Amino acid sequence: MVVLPHHEEQLNSSNLIPTPWGFKGYVGDKWILREDLPKASIEPDQDAVERIKNEPENLTNVLAAIEKDAMFETLVEDCTRGGAQSYWAGKSIGMVTRLATISRAFGTDHYKKLDESLRTCLDLWLGIVEGLPIENVIRYDEVWGGLFMRGAGLNEEIYPWTNFGFVSYADHHFHFGYWIYAIAYYAKHNTEWAKVTENKARITSLARDVGNPSKNDPYFPTVRHKDWFFGSSWATGIGGGARQEESASEAINCYHALGALGKSLNDTVMEDVGRLMTATELRATRYYWTVRENNRHIFPQPLQTYGVLGQLQEDGIFYYTLNWECEPDQFPQRHACIVGIQIIPIVSISHWYMDQEWANNVYNVCSWAIDPVSAPGGDIIDQTWDTATPVTTRWGAFCHTIMSKKDTKSQADAIAYTLALDTSDLEPGTGLASNLLFIYEST
Repeated sequence: MVVLPHHEEQLNSSNLIPTPWGFKGYVGDKWILREDLPKASIEPDQDAVERIKNEPENLTNVLAAIEKDAMFETLVEDCTRGGAQSYWAGKSIGMVTRLATISRAFGTDHYKKLDESLRTCLDLWLGIVEGLPIENVIRYDEVWGGLFMRGAGLNEEIYPWTNFGFVSYADHHFHFGYWIYAIAYYAKHNTEWAKVTENKARITSLARDVGNPSKNDPYFPTVRHKDWFFGSSWATGIGGGARQEESASEAINCYHALGALGKSLNDTVMEDVGRLMTATELRATRYYWTVRENNRHIFPQPLQTYGVLGQLQEDGIFYYTLNWECEPDQFPQRHACIVGIQIIPIVSISHWYMDQEWANNVYNVCSWAIDPVSAPGGDIIDQTWDTATPVTTRWGAFCHTIMSKKDTKSQADAIAYTLALDTSDLEPGTGLASNLLFIYEST
C-alpha cells in the first residue's frame, strides 16, 4: 500500500520500503493508525484563564476586549437581513459564540445578551421559527442527499457557485461548522431547548450533513467532505473540476464543533466521530498546509521559505487565495492573507497547530506583510503599487497572533498591536478578546 508522508510516523518503519515515485510503500496485510484525540470542548483553556485572572494588567486588557466585542457585535442583524449568506452569518455567530464562552470563563455577564442573540439566530436558521428570507431557508435535497439553500428568490435562477458554491455542496463543512459550533455551546447551557424532539432532529440534520458516520443512513453520505486516507477534507462539491481545499483551519473548526455538539447532546457516537475527524484533520494540516522541520522536504523551495500553503488541490499545490481579495491585493502584503486563511477562526483547538514551530516558519512573510519595505526588494519596487502600505489589520492581526508564539518580544508586539485595535478593525468572525486570550495563553 502507498504510504503518504503523514502516515509514516504512525507506522512501524520495518514495514516501510522505498518506491520509485518518492512515496514509501507499506508491506503487510493491514495497518493501524492511532491518533491522540483532542477533547470535545470549545471552552477556553481553564488553566490559562486562571493564570490571566492573577495577572492584573492582562486581566484588565481581556475584560476591556470583551466589552469592545460585545458592544460591536451585530449578530441579529447579520442573520436576519435580506441577502445574508450562511458563511458570513456563520462567521458572525461563531464570533459571538466564542465571545460568550470567554465571557463565562472570566465571570462577566455579557454572555446573557449574547445568548439571546444566539437563540434568535439559531431558531431562525434551524427553522424552529419562521421569518428567514426564502433564499436562506435550509431544505433537504432528495437527489444528492443533503441540506442546501437556494441562495435566490423563488422566481430567480439558481447558480451553482452562489454562496461560495454551497448550493452545489461546496464548503458545507466551512459554513455549517460555524453554526454547529454555536449550537454546541447553546445546547450545553440550554439543555431543554436541545431536547425538544423537533429541535434535536433539526440540529442532528446539520451534523449528519457534514459528519454522518454511517453507511446505513439513507439520507446523508458518510462524512461528506472527509478523505480518511489523506486525512484532510476536500471543500469542493458536485460542481466539477479537481478537488481542492483552501482553509484547513475552518475544516478543523467544523469537526471540533461536531465533537463538542455530541458532548452537549450526550451523543457519544457523534462526540467520538467529531474527535477523530478533528485529530486526522489536524495531522494533515500540520503536514500539508503548515511547513515544519519534519515536512519541509515535501514542499518546493518557495513554500519552504513562505511556511504555509494557500490551497491544496488533488493535482497541485498553490500559493494564493481563491476568489477574494487581500488588502492591498499584492505581495508582500498578501502573505498575511494566506497565513490568515489557515488560522481563521481562532478557537480553543487552534493551539494544536498554531505553535512555535509554525510561527518560526511564517515569521518572515508575516513581517514582510506588516512592514512591506522590509521585504526583499521592498525598498526599490515601484511605489505606485502601494508596496509601502501595510496589510490591512483584518489580516495583519492573524499574523500577529501566530507570531506571538515565536518569542517574548513577538508576543509583546502582538499584544500592543491588538490593544490598539477596535473590533471593527478585524476580519468578520474574529474578536479582540479571542485574539488576546490566544496570545496570553502561552505566557
